[in-house]
Amino acid sequence: MVFWKMIKVEDEKKEEEKNIPLLRYYRVFDVGSQVEGLETKRTYEIFDHDPIEEAEKIKKEYFNGPSYSFQSGRAYYVPFEDRVNVPPKKDFPNVHEYYSTLFHEMIVRP
Repeated sequence: MVFWKMIKVEDEKKEEEKNIPLLRYYRVFDVGSQVEGLETKRTYEIFDHDPIEEAEKIKKEYFNGPSYSFQSGRAYYVPFEDRVNVPPKKDFPNVHEYYSTLFHEMIVRP
């Protein structure tokens, strides 16, 4: 991980303050999967949603539609596979956010 910010320092020669960049590098590990012997403190909330029939119909009947995958973490389109990935419905607090994300990814493909 990279952290940077501008900090104010006093220039002793000119007796004035000036801004200089501060840059730090940190090694970051995912406790749940990259560190042995420690348990993650993250909690994952799962939401139970009923599908919206009209929205599911649009997805199913989308002309020349892509293939779909539902992996948590992020939404994206893979052009060379013509595949849309969106997190599963259970990851969204509101089912409308899921469909909004899904439809966005469906229409950004060429």
